[in-house]
Amino acid sequence: MRILIVEEALRAGNGHWPRYIADLATGFRREGDTVDILGHRDANEKVLSVVLDVTPWLSRDCRVDPRSIGFLGGIRHNWSHYRDLSRWLRSNSEYDWILSLSSRPKHLLAYVILAQRFRRHRTKFLLLFVLSPGKRNAEGEIAWSLSNVFAKSCFKLLRLAASRGQVVIAAETDRMRAEIQDFCGLPTTLFPHPVDLPIAKDQQSATLTRDHRQANKTIRIVAPGLARHEKGSDLLQAAIKIWLARHKPEEPTVKFILQWPEPFPLPNGEICAPDPQLTADGHVEFCTELLTGDSYVDFLRQADLIVLPYRAAAYQARVSRVAIEAAMLGKPIIYTEQTWIREVADRVGTGVAFTPESPEAISEAISKALDRIDELKHLADRGSQHIRNFYTTSKFRGLLCDHLASSPYQECK
Repeated sequence: MRILIVEEALRAGNGHWPRYIADLATGFRREGDTVDILGHRDANEKVLSVVLDVTPWLSRDCRVDPRSIGFLGGIRHNWSHYRDLSRWLRSNSEYDWILSLSSRPKHLLAYVILAQRFRRHRTKFLLLFVLSPGKRNAEGEIAWSLSNVFAKSCFKLLRLAASRGQVVIAAETDRMRAEIQDFCGLPTTLFPHPVDLPIAKDQQSATLTRDHRQANKTIRIVAPGLARHEKGSDLLQAAIKIWLARHKPEEPTVKFILQWPEPFPLPNGEICAPDPQLTADGHVEFCTELLTGDSYVDFLRQADLIVLPYRAAAYQARVSRVAIEAAMLGKPIIYTEQTWIREVADRVGTGVAFTPESPEAISEAISKALDRIDELKHLADRGSQHIRNFYTTSKFRGLLCDHLASSPYQECK
C-alpha cells in the first residue's frame, strides 16, 4: 500500500505523537508499504530526531495557532489544511490511504472537498478522532453552537463518501466510537491505538525488576507522562502527602517517582509545580527531563507499580498510551475508576481502581496495591501478552486492508 500520514501535531515534540507516528510508519514499512509523513513546517529537532523521515509541510497546528481559534478560525484552518494537502498531492503519486490520525472539526471541510476531488480514484481517507467532535454541556448533552452545526453539516456532506467506503470515520476506544457515531450519524470503526515496544528486552524486565527490588528492598511507584491537570498530577501530590503522613517509613522502602518536565496551569490560573515538601522528602523523586524513545521506556521499566490518577471527565472515552505501554511491560496499574484505563485493566486481568478526583482514595489504592504487589505483578506479567496482541500495528493495518478489500479499485498488497 501507499500511505500518507498527515499530522500537524508533529511540531514541538511533546506528548506521545512523535513516537506513535514513528512506530506506525515503521510497522507499515515492515509489511512492505510505502509511507510518507507530513508534519508541521516548524517541526523542531525533537520531532525530527524521532520521526526521521517526516516532511515539514503543514502551515498550521489548530491546537495552538491563534488564527485557527473560534468558529471563523476553524473555517480558515480547514482552508489552510486543504491548500497544504492539495499542494502535496499535486506533485506526488496517488495514495491508497491518507490517514488523519487526530482529526477535528477544523479538518472536516478540507476532507469533504478532497473526497469529492478524489471520488473517481482509489484513494481512501481515514479520519480518526481522539476527542469527540461535538461540544457538550455540563450534563454531557450535545450543546448548540456554530461549531457543532458546522461539524454536523460537514459529516452530512461526507455521507455519500462514507457509504461507498471512500471515507472511514474512526475512534480508538469503544466509548469514543459511540460518542462520535451518535454525533455524526455515520458508521464509526474502532481502530485500537497501536504501540510498538521491543519484546525481547521487555521479557527480561519482570525478572530484572523483581531482582532489583529484592536487592534494594525499594518498591518504585512511578507516574509517567507529562504532568498535567487532566492527568491529575496535582491530586497525586496531595495523595502522596497523605500516604507519607500515615505511614512515615523511616527508610525509603517505597519511592514515588513522578515525571514532571515543567509546571502546568490549573483551571484557576495558578501554576502547579513540584511541591517543596515532596521535593525535600527522600521518598519522592521528580524526573524533570522530557523523556523520549528508549529513555522513556527505560523509565517505565524501573517501575514496580504505575499510578495514573487521571481526571474522569478528560479520560472517560480518551485513550491513554501510557496505560497501554505499562500493561505491555507487565506493570500493575493504579487508575481512576470511570476512565478508559478500565478497559486496559480488564484486558490484563488486574489493576487497582479508585474514586475519581480524591487524593484520599488514591492514597488508599496505593496501600492496597502495596499489600498485593506480588500477586498484582504476577497477574500483570501473565496478562501483558493480551495487550501486545490487541494494540498492534499489524491489527491497525489489517483494518485498513479490510476496508481496501471492499474497494472496487484495489486489494491490499
